[in-house]
Amino acid sequence: MTRCVQLSRALLSLEVLVTLGSGARVSFIARPEVGKELVKPFDLSCSLQDYQGYTTDLIYILKGSSTVIAKIPTENKGDVKLHSKSFSVVGSISPGSFPYLNVTWTRPTEDLSGQYTCFIHARNAVGVDSLYQSTVQVSIEKATFKDLFDFSATLASQLEETNSQLSSISNKMSAANAELNMLRPNVQEGTVSCGIAVTYTPAPPDPTCFPNRESRHRVRFNTTYAKAPSVTLSLTSFDVNGDFNSRYYFYSTKVTTEGFEVVCGTWCNTVIYGMHVRWQAVNK
Repeated sequence: MTRCVQLSRALLSLEVLVTLGSGARVSFIARPEVGKELVKPFDLSCSLQDYQGYTTDLIYILKGSSTVIAKIPTENKGDVKLHSKSFSVVGSISPGSFPYLNVTWTRPTEDLSGQYTCFIHARNAVGVDSLYQSTVQVSIEKATFKDLFDFSATLASQLEETNSQLSSISNKMSAANAELNMLRPNVQEGTVSCGIAVTYTPAPPDPTCFPNRESRHRVRFNTTYAKAPSVTLSLTSFDVNGDFNSRYYFYSTKVTTEGFEVVCGTWCNTVIYGMHVRWQAVNK
């Protein structure tokens, strides 16, 4: 049963007044009140009900008459999160929020059996301090062989379900990565020198143009594309005999996922000494 003890200014002189009908109460719950060691989590949950209009300064849980299990003082700025190998603690006394303190043992033992008391120190709108408390009795029984067997079977089932979920997530991630790789920009670039092969020595005076001369250069990508990329070319340097007209062309052909060809050419009596073509490949 919840008890409310009001602390007035007389608390300084150790005078304690019992407050009834204050409109606020402590909810202190043990789940379960009778538990099994090692196989069932044990949880203590304490909170201040009808807390509107109250300022909570402190919540703490005692085992017996003196052992402090957990607490949230004002100097913690109203919130606490604590995790250890045997238990975890969460809670809050932030202004305007729901005041609570929760302690959970994932693998309880028999020595957790006993009486627990939750104390909440709060102040109402007119500045009257009150100390509220509630007590629960807890019993943690020794686990039987059947309890351990059932617990092991439950863990095995949960592990199988978890592995199935992880497998499903892994497959989805692989599919997503494959799709992402298709969408991720894959830009490769380089330069082809193709002037020497299309150099043509000056011809004797002749009004007839000589036929096209071409050179072909195979380019291999450093990284293979999923499908044939888009290739663009640009002229970066050009060395030509000034005694004749400058005639040239270049283009890409035979584009695959592994590479392509650059074709450079000229015609008539043009003499090209050097020609550099810059290429860039981008996945479509």
